[in-house]
Amino acid sequence: MSPAASRPSGVSDPQKGDSLFESLSDEGPGASVLRYSSGFPAKPAFRGSQFSAEQWLQGRVKDSRIGGLWRVHDRLYDLEKFAQLHPGGRSWIELTRGMDITELFESSHPHLEKAQAVMRQFEYIPSERGGAKGDGRSLPPRQSPLTFQRDSFYDDLRKGVSGQLRKMDVERVKARSKLVSDVCLVLFLSSCWMAGYWRSLPMAVVGGFLLSCLATIAHNFFHQGDNWRMFCFDLLGASSFDFRISHVMSHHMYTNSSLDFEITMVEPSLHTLPAMPRPDWFRDVEQSVKWLPVEVKHILIQLLYFSVALPNGWISRWIRVKEGACSFQFAQLFPFFLWLWFFLANLASHSSPSFLICLSVCWSSLISFVSMWVSGSVVFMAVAMYAGQHHNSECWHEGDGEIVFTEGDGRENLKEGERVSRGPPSPTDFGIFQMAACRDTAEISFARGGVLQGEEREAAEGHRGLSPFEWFRLTVALCTFGDHTLHHLFPTIDAALFPALEAEVDRACAKAGIVWGDSAFGSQHPGTGCEK
Repeated sequence: MSPAASRPSGVSDPQKGDSLFESLSDEGPGASVLRYSSGFPAKPAFRGSQFSAEQWLQGRVKDSRIGGLWRVHDRLYDLEKFAQLHPGGRSWIELTRGMDITELFESSHPHLEKAQAVMRQFEYIPSERGGAKGDGRSLPPRQSPLTFQRDSFYDDLRKGVSGQLRKMDVERVKARSKLVSDVCLVLFLSSCWMAGYWRSLPMAVVGGFLLSCLATIAHNFFHQGDNWRMFCFDLLGASSFDFRISHVMSHHMYTNSSLDFEITMVEPSLHTLPAMPRPDWFRDVEQSVKWLPVEVKHILIQLLYFSVALPNGWISRWIRVKEGACSFQFAQLFPFFLWLWFFLANLASHSSPSFLICLSVCWSSLISFVSMWVSGSVVFMAVAMYAGQHHNSECWHEGDGEIVFTEGDGRENLKEGERVSRGPPSPTDFGIFQMAACRDTAEISFARGGVLQGEEREAAEGHRGLSPFEWFRLTVALCTFGDHTLHHLFPTIDAALFPALEAEVDRACAKAGIVWGDSAFGSQHPGTGCEK
């Protein structure tokens, strides 16, 4: 079942003519939508029953109500013929069919004018209705409240970034992150071979650490055009196909809101939105271990969750494929190939393997593989939760100021019924929204090094090589989701380019009176329900 064919019932495929307007007939353009004060919908389609990234896509298609076209702001486009020509690969176009892609389009193209010129060639003409080209007057209101007005903060910032990129040797700079990824891949495969050959669990744990680094680096690449390095993410048991949906299309566009699938997909195990209540069964479990200190419960629950999150996700995906809830992807076989790599390394250590020895090798290879996998899952999830910097007390979350907090995380002194607001009020400009929902971690930043001068600027722009220390900082940033605010503002720009763009962000922030916030490593508070 292809993702493009996996559409909810009632959403027509506008092969031609009036089907677009028929798809709007149930609710109509004036239909009301229950929204939070932020402007995001309180009950997007399939909320609470989404178990796969493709189901999230189906919900977005159902809520967009534009048939099989593509929407940008209040104009419609037919990009079916453009899919083969898209520089970023056809999958981005095919996956978003029937969706409002305003945020994706605006944030993915720093040279926006060129992209807009191409899009004008594919505006939808509802000829049978006699409408104007791309006419969106009959469309329902957009689900997202985010805006991209000209001369706004984000528009000013994007123009500055676009000008800076034109001064740089972009391909030479991007080659740096590719080199880091390739070296990490070689080290990972080597450590796994040694772990299998020597039957060494400590070396398997080292392999798990390197696998976590490799998967985090791969995150830089699945935001970009189709490429083989993004599939290193699948070695961890995660799915680059799914994460392109849940992470790129959902989390990056609608960070910490009700449309952020990376938040809703882990509930009720983890709670990060004040607006989402915990189920009764979770409260019962919480009460059963109430004799434990909050900090101990927090650590134990997270450690358990981190260790099983990715292996469980991999197994669950196979189950969903069998049930028809998501499509089979060849890359989900990669963990099998990793186990085979351990098996061959272990087998190579025996001079004359017999049948019984092969059975023993199968078992020892499985133990080494699981040790590597679990340790990799723990490290990756810990880095994602504590270095991503979306959940400390300064970051905006859907429901801030709208929910009662009674205990934990510095809120235990609040009286019953008292309300509290974390972070700034809900903004609408996309750039301000991302600045409010993100915080950078100074210790793992590659870009936040102050004003670049002389040789430092030449290195950042690709006109000379990096020093050993600069290579080290780039590697740390790639392995820990560093420079996170810049990454959210311009997700398709390679992380190696960020140092040369910092000055533009500083300039735009100073002009708009916006503070570019930092926080210390480990200052996040990813909720487990224990502290709320």
